[in-house]
Parts: sequence; structure tokens; C-alpha cells
Amino acid sequence: MQWLLKWRSFLQKAGLGLLTLGVVAFFYTGQEIFYYMKFGNDFKCHQLEEKDALPLAADFNFSPEPNSIFFHETSCRGSLRGRQACAIESAARMHPNKQIYVLFSSPVSDNTLRNSSLAKLSMYLNINFARVHIAEYARNTPLEDLVASKEFYRSKWWVEHTSDVLRSLTLYKWGGVYLDMDMLVVKSLASLGKNWVAKEQPLLVNGAAIAISKDRVGRKLINAIVE
Repeated sequence: MQWLLKWRSFLQKAGLGLLTLGVVAFFYTGQEIFYYMKFGNDFKCHQLEEKDALPLAADFNFSPEPNSIFFHETSCRGSLRGRQACAIESAARMHPNKQIYVLFSSPVSDNTLRNSSLAKLSMYLNINFARVHIAEYARNTPLEDLVASKEFYRSKWWVEHTSDVLRSLTLYKWGGVYLDMDMLVVKSLASLGKNWVAKEQPLLVNGAAIAISKDRVGRKLINAIVE
């Protein structure tokens, strides 16, 4: 409990709202446990369509603005962990004039949407949820063949590799900012400019936080990544 009090104190000092004590204290929901028991380290959850309450990212009405902020949830839990919810909330609070998109690769049930941290996050007018079907999302992009390959689905690190592919696709299709689900935002990212990537070491960058615009520089960068 001591660590939770310290975490709450940090969030309050940073000016961030704490969704609920339960959101931070409990990392797993019943649905998350169900998906892990059913699928384990298996890619099949990404093909499921049953009990999916989210709108599709492939829908013609889905058209994020180029300066939006994106998160991808690529596990089979069908929900969010507490720290993920806090990361999303922090981005929304620090960027009230930007749209935040949380894209799920597996189904999210109506019950989870109404009775979990997603319901709390939905209270923010700039937070949006959508479902991504990977093959459809990659259609007519340079990564279409990779996503269709057997090797992609046989990966031992399919959650991580799916995240790598989807963040690249999202920035290729829409531009904007991608953040890993554990990136807590404590101030606006606007001062960083339109095109940037997190620096991990002097000669090493980290794709956990990356921004790519729709301008010439951004297009050149993302084309180099996906091609």
C-alpha cells in the first residue's frame, strides 16, 4: 500500500487526476485473466470479432487529425491495466486540445467498456477508443505483405512485434504522436516540435515515444521506417 500512496502523491503533484484507487491498485480484470487463460501466447485473439463493442478503425468515419496522440493495446486482455489508464489520462489532461486515440487489437466487451477504467476515460471528451483488425489496417500500405506473412504470426514476441508494426502503420496513415502505454505525460509535448523520437542513449533512439508529421520531413522519416 505504501507504493500506492507514493504513486498517488506523485500524480497529484504533477496535476494529474487519479481515476480510481482500484484502477491503480489492480492491474488485471476478470476479462484480462479470461483472455490469457483462453489464448495464452497466441495471436488468434486478434482475429476475434465476437463481443466487440468498439468502433472499427477501418470505418470511413475514423479519420484522426494529424496532430493526434495514439496508444496501441496489443495484448489479449481486452482491457487496460491501471498504469496504462493513468498514462492515457495523463496525455489527455496535458493536451486538452488534442484527440487521444487508444487502439485495441483484440475485442473489448460492452461490459468492460461500461464498468472498467475505460468508462472513466470515456468521460474525457478528447479520448477515443477503436478496434484495429491488423490485416485490414495494413491494406494498401508498405507493410501489407509483412502482416500477411506466416512469419509475422509465428513470432515468439507477437505482442511486441504487433505493437511495432501498428505504431508504424498508424504514423504512416495519420501522422501524429505515438506513446507506449507506460509513458506518463507530465507536461505538454508541443515544445518538442513536429518530428522527434525519444533518445535512450547517445547513439540509440527508443520507439516508445515518437512523433511524425505529415510534412516532407515526416513523410521521409516514416517511409524509411516502413519500407
